[in-house]
Amino acid sequence: MNHRVYADDPTIMSWQLANEPRPGRDGEPGTKNLPEFYRWIEETASFIHALDSNHLVCSGSEGTVGTLHSEEYFLRAFQTVHVDYLNFHLWPLNWGWFNPGAWEKTLPQTEENAVAYINQHMALARTLSKPIVMDEFGLGRDGGMILPGTPTQARNRYFRLICNVLEDSARAGAPIAGSNFWAWGGEGSAQHPDGMWRQGDPFVGDPPQEPQGRNSVFVSDTSTLRIIRDHARAMLTLEKLSFSVSSGSGQ
Repeated sequence: MNHRVYADDPTIMSWQLANEPRPGRDGEPGTKNLPEFYRWIEETASFIHALDSNHLVCSGSEGTVGTLHSEEYFLRAFQTVHVDYLNFHLWPLNWGWFNPGAWEKTLPQTEENAVAYINQHMALARTLSKPIVMDEFGLGRDGGMILPGTPTQARNRYFRLICNVLEDSARAGAPIAGSNFWAWGGEGSAQHPDGMWRQGDPFVGDPPQEPQGRNSVFVSDTSTLRIIRDHARAMLTLEKLSFSVSSGSGQ
């Protein structure tokens, strides 16, 4: 603890309104809630800024999946000046693209869908003239396994593709401002045959309602960690180059 109130804490980057907010279920149940959804985003983001003028505010959205699969609704929801930057997530297993038990068959279409989803959201960010961050992306281990030491061939290939797309896009001037893989599992692991978390178990990156280790990157996943490390270094280099160019142009 540094004994600072959050509004004065420089280690905080931003506030999210919620994790993956949605107006409701797809179709009419969600559509009828859109006016309230738009109002909630506007009023809540404004309220947070009124309490804290030192930090950014974002929505925490999954992207168009979180706005009833509509670009129109996404643009309307996050055009407010009180939302400083945009978010999107990428979950091929949850969205029915990827089957870890048949990864060699389903990974190619998963990769195609993922690249299209990334490109879609960079275009939306350009439309709103805001940077965008992919807060969450992950993929299950080969065969649906969950324990450290089990294969991650599909994940490594997928992560390498995603990182390359983000780096190439940033290099070309796209409004992608960063990404976060999901999730760091460290030295934790599942403690039970069903993989589910129980009170007293060590924590990994996966939420308790999912098998522990499904999307976790463990300390033993050295090949995956190498991809993540190289990507972080590449993005940092691009950030430094961008700052150097922008600083030079102002002289």
